[in-house]
Amino acid sequence: MGRGDMAGPGATTSWDGNDSDGHAVFSPVVVAPTYNNVGTLPDVLRRLEALDLPIIVVNDGSTDGTADALSAWAAEQHTVPVAVVSSSPDGRNKGKAVALQVGFREAVLRGRSHVVTMDTDGQLAPEQIPGLLDVARSAPEAFVVGTRRNNTDPAPRSNRFAWWLCTLGIWLETGLRIPDSQCGLRVYPLRMVEHIKCESRRFGFESEIIVRAAWAGCDIVEIPVECYYLPEESRVSHFRPLIDGPASFLLHAGLTIRHLLPWPHVKLPPRGGDGPAVRIGARRARRSFSEWVSPTSLWREVSQDHVQQLIVAASFGIGTYMASVPLGGFQVLLGIYASRRLKVHLLPVLVGLLLVVPPVGPWLAKAAIALGHVVCYWSWPDFRVLDPAVAGHWATLARVPGSWFVGATIVGFITNWITIGLMVPLFRLIPVRGGSGLALQEPGD
Repeated sequence: MGRGDMAGPGATTSWDGNDSDGHAVFSPVVVAPTYNNVGTLPDVLRRLEALDLPIIVVNDGSTDGTADALSAWAAEQHTVPVAVVSSSPDGRNKGKAVALQVGFREAVLRGRSHVVTMDTDGQLAPEQIPGLLDVARSAPEAFVVGTRRNNTDPAPRSNRFAWWLCTLGIWLETGLRIPDSQCGLRVYPLRMVEHIKCESRRFGFESEIIVRAAWAGCDIVEIPVECYYLPEESRVSHFRPLIDGPASFLLHAGLTIRHLLPWPHVKLPPRGGDGPAVRIGARRARRSFSEWVSPTSLWREVSQDHVQQLIVAASFGIGTYMASVPLGGFQVLLGIYASRRLKVHLLPVLVGLLLVVPPVGPWLAKAAIALGHVVCYWSWPDFRVLDPAVAGHWATLARVPGSWFVGATIVGFITNWITIGLMVPLFRLIPVRGGSGLALQEPGD
């Protein structure tokens, strides 16, 4: 399906995002990516048009009759400007990230300042958009993210696991608690979108852009939204657990490693003029030294809610991972640095690092060397000359640095997730004050 602008003779708004003097104004447009949602698409479009906002629909290679439905819809008379575009010249499905980016480019070409994204699966009500736009209008530089109130119980189990993984990843990468990083109802400032470059091509985009926006210094504002899950037999989900799940893990692993590196992130250049009328955003983690090392503060975190318990469990996992790194006594310094950089409590990291001492430490080292040697050389190592307890740590590392680091990465990954898997159910025995932890943070909390 090709590009096109279709507006009925009664259109009340214009694609032009500037005022009569040519100055940029707050001019939002709805971008609705769609893929095989022909059953819910017409109703969503009808309700969107009632909001008196321009609409860009991006057909992401649908094969279920969506193209015909969009052609019929575009041929109707409209009271707002509408456009139907395709995510690729060959009409193949490219994934939500590509569809969104196509919509962003179309919005820029039409002179708009902000994009409201809206899924077309019928789970989110378009009538909630004005509330998000009110916040975006008062703080036009902010990234406004919808957070589904009921995003834990009726959702598919695979979706819930992805939410928890993304929540943990975003915390480690930014210090922000974003309990729902996958909600499709958002307001993107296009100046931010043009500045930030994301690598994800599917569902990971919506998490990655939150992380990179935080790194760039943008305010991120969470707004409560309601979500209705269709009956399972009517629900259309394009999330592929065996593909998108590992992709999400690798995304957040890469972002976490980048955040651990000491050089600063590129910031969004300041905008001329008076700036936003209001500056609000999700609260970032800030720890005084006493909060960072205090057992009392650690207990408060463990008893706060289930998300915070997951974060503390991950802190233990960070320690066990560091215990596998072949750096001699420097693992402790690395663990302290990682704890401070990732804004997690120091005590669980140090406890996890205890795996480095005998009798476990030498066995972890030998397991890493053996596994790395098999991966790199397809042979079993000769522990008569490669045993750190006999030859010495640094002498052994000098002989097989590559295979030891490769094996340590794998062993550290395994011990990390075993630790998290053991700690989470243990923490669940502790009564919490905040329920699931996916309750909302109001802006400015």
